[in-house]
Amino acid sequence: MARQMLYFIIASILVVLLAKYLVIGLSWIQHLHHYILNLLGSVFAGGTVGALLRKGLALLLLPPLLLLLPALGYWLMNRKPLPHLQGILWGCWLVSATVILLSS
Repeated sequence: MARQMLYFIIASILVVLLAKYLVIGLSWIQHLHHYILNLLGSVFAGGTVGALLRKGLALLLLPPLLLLLPALGYWLMNRKPLPHLQGILWGCWLVSATVILLSS
């Protein structure tokens, strides 16, 4: 329990100290999402169903694209898959969904 509290305190301090850089990273996620939306806009129709498919696919494609370079780099160095990839992917999806929801 004490170890978890220590991790929580350290993470909170890091967020406060690195807030400016975290905002830049989150804005990159937002820009990448808009770029994917624009690319999918030429594929799907402009109706309600097309917009739903476009937004859903953009949200599904964003986390794997964000994790592509770190996972590839880990594989090139160690020749084995990135550990806990599924959990990291879900965490990335949660962050991406939160950024998208807060920006709209």
